[in-house]
Amino acid sequence: MKVPEKINMLLWLLFHDVVPTATFRFRRGHACTCCSISSETMAHCFFFCPKFYLIWLRFGFCPPNNASSIVLLDRVRSIFSSHAFLFCAVLWWVWRDRNNDVFCPGDPWNMDKIVGLSHHNANEFELLSSSRHPSFSSHFCLDWEPPPPHFVKVNCDGSIFICGQLAGFGCIIRSPDENYLRGCSGCISTDSSLVCELLAIWHGLFLAWEACFRNVLCETYCWEAYNLLHQDSVEVCDHQDLIFRIKSIMLRHWSVRFMLIQCTANSIADFLARNDATSQLDYSERSTPSNDLLTLL
Repeated sequence: MKVPEKINMLLWLLFHDVVPTATFRFRRGHACTCCSISSETMAHCFFFCPKFYLIWLRFGFCPPNNASSIVLLDRVRSIFSSHAFLFCAVLWWVWRDRNNDVFCPGDPWNMDKIVGLSHHNANEFELLSSSRHPSFSSHFCLDWEPPPPHFVKVNCDGSIFICGQLAGFGCIIRSPDENYLRGCSGCISTDSSLVCELLAIWHGLFLAWEACFRNVLCETYCWEAYNLLHQDSVEVCDHQDLIFRIKSIMLRHWSVRFMLIQCTANSIADFLARNDATSQLDYSERSTPSNDLLTLL
């Protein structure tokens, strides 16, 4: 089955009951980080923790209550055999959310985010399984990959750091042969990471349009921005006008496709965003890369 190798590894650990949960690592048991109600066994970590149990129910999967490991694994194999891509995606994002709670307790994820990311990855796994153009699935990789022939790739990133006092955006456009084509960056007066990401997408698309590129892959690792731009309607919010501007430019006579990627595949755009957050320039456009940027390309 064509899914990322990291998910194949997680499946192997799951089916062999050797996932490095707290109980597995400490042998004598350790409380679940998410709920603090029970020891974090493999079954509790993935299925019976109240937070993740509700997520499985959202997808119509109901793990058996108080089941033995053998019964549970039989049920898991049954779900896997009939809904392989969706099961893999949910399993992965449950594991990612668990790790986020462990290592980033001050930045919890809500259930809608996990459900949305699971749906997105499940659909992409199916596309990857049948795709004749594997380069369209570059968001599965940890490193940046070039776009397919006749396309350019726009990577966008917004960044807030130093306790929310500095904010910036960065965009870079590259060709199928990995050449630098255009770039822009600037500082932003906002304390909203979502606004930073949306502004980065807007500037990246506008830069691509003005440079006469008409087949564009636009990559972001901000799920909230990606989700908002794929909704048919947008609720009234502070950034409604910005979303409308992005959707309006997308309706022009060109081909634009959005990709949700890993943050490590967006490192150069992140460098631009962080670099210009400390500057006094609202907008800076680069037809050639700076020396610092050249070392990263």
